[in-house]
Formats: sequence, C-alpha cells, structure tokens
Amino acid sequence: MTGPLSGTDGRKVKDILFTCKTTAETRRLGHQLGVMLRPGDTVALVGTLGAGKTTFTQGIGAGAQLPRGHASVRSPSFVFVHEHRGRIPLVHIDLYRLETPGEVAGLGCEDYLRGDWAAVIEWADRAPGLLPAEHLRVEIEPVNDRDQKRSRAPAADRRARRIRFIPHGRRYRRLSSQLSSGRTGRTPQ
Repeated sequence: MTGPLSGTDGRKVKDILFTCKTTAETRRLGHQLGVMLRPGDTVALVGTLGAGKTTFTQGIGAGAQLPRGHASVRSPSFVFVHEHRGRIPLVHIDLYRLETPGEVAGLGCEDYLRGDWAAVIEWADRAPGLLPAEHLRVEIEPVNDRDQKRSRAPAADRRARRIRFIPHGRRYRRLSSQLSSGRTGRTPQ
C-alpha cells in the first residue's frame, strides 16, 4: 500500500489518496480506520459496483473487533442495515438498492447517526441528505488493468484500488492525518 499521494497543507488535512495493490491491502487500510473509529463517527463510501466498498468495510469491521473480524461484514443484498457489536457498536448501511434519495427516510438510518453507533454507509452518494455535516467521505476506484499487471500478488488478489479520504470536520481531518502518517494506535493483524 502506498500513500498518501497528497497530504497536508501545514495546518489541516486535505484529500489524502492511497493506492492499495491488493484486496488484503484494501482490508488493511479499512482495519486501520476501524481501529480509530468511535461511536458517533460516520464513514461515507462512494464507488462503482465492485470497486471495493464492502472489502474496505470488512477491514473496518476487523478493526472494530467484530466477533468474526472481517467475515462478519457482508454486502447486504436485500437488507439495507446490518448492526454489529464489537469494541464499538458498528452499523453497516448499504444504499445500493435505493432508487431515489427520498426512500432513505423510511429506513430509520438517521437514528444510527446520532452518536451511539459508528456508521459505515456504502453508496452514500445515493442519499446525500442523510450525511451529517461532519463525516469522512471515502471514494474507492479500481485501478486500470495495466497497473494491476505489475503487482506481484496472486492473480486472484490483484484488485488494485485508489482510495481517497475526504475529511469533513475536525475529527475527520485528524483521523485522515493519523492514517496518512501511520499513527493509528494499533498495528493491523
């Protein structure tokens, strides 16, 4: 994993870009973020289908010490909300099946964003009005095939991704800064 490719301006963190060459590196970056999350945090994931949002969320789950680690987190096909209990209460919200932003009102997602839960929202761009003013936006995009062929990872694990952290608010600038400098408080397993 390389990063950050962009960083601080001396006073506050701007967008930070990581490149993860494998699925394992994507989970590891998620793990590092999961270690630092606390109730009240909101992580808004954005990316195309298959970009790696659930893989990243699995890493967050492992970092939040869910009972079965990253295996606890799956993409909820027909359920919008999954609750998990680990070191912190973690809610995984997947808005993929949302057809209009107005549909989110009937899901009760706002209740999870009021401080008792750390929330990870996949497809967050489908309901921008749901997000609190302060949150961490994480944009995930696959890297083109030419770049992936250079990887030494087994072919099945060559899922290179660019992961951009866009912090909104002081807490998320601090989290992003800690991740970019490697000061996460714990080493991923």
